[in-house]
Amino acid sequence: MSKIRELVIAGGKIHCARCQAMSKRTKLQCSAPAERGKRVCRFHGARSTGPKTEASRLLVVRGKVKLGDETRQARAERSNKFAELAQIEDALHVLGLTDAPRTRGPKPRNYRPIKSMQDVIQFVVGQLARPCSAVSELQEEITRKTS
Repeated sequence: MSKIRELVIAGGKIHCARCQAMSKRTKLQCSAPAERGKRVCRFHGARSTGPKTEASRLLVVRGKVKLGDETRQARAERSNKFAELAQIEDALHVLGLTDAPRTRGPKPRNYRPIKSMQDVIQFVVGQLARPCSAVSELQEEITRKTS
């Protein structure tokens, strides 16, 4: 669905930009006119001035959360884990260790399918070469206790 960019009001006498905000619930475009020089209307943030001081700008940049209190880094880590699980599932199917149906739905962004025995070997070697975070945390804890 394309967005309507222009709005005609006052009986066709005034042509102005239309707010580009979309409703989450109805999936319809806002019907209010956009503020001058902005893409959205006053209800959707056109009158926002943003952070004023350098300290508040840094807080905004550092805080960058999306969908509640979840950071982009946390979402990326979870996506990596889901990709790893999907690859493990592929490896089980290639090795013939399961005949269960595959997980439905879209795969994570960084998912690479495993379709052959060579792919399984490369995946396993890659997993063994990666440092395990639990092992490294345990090693750090031991060095702190012994120091």
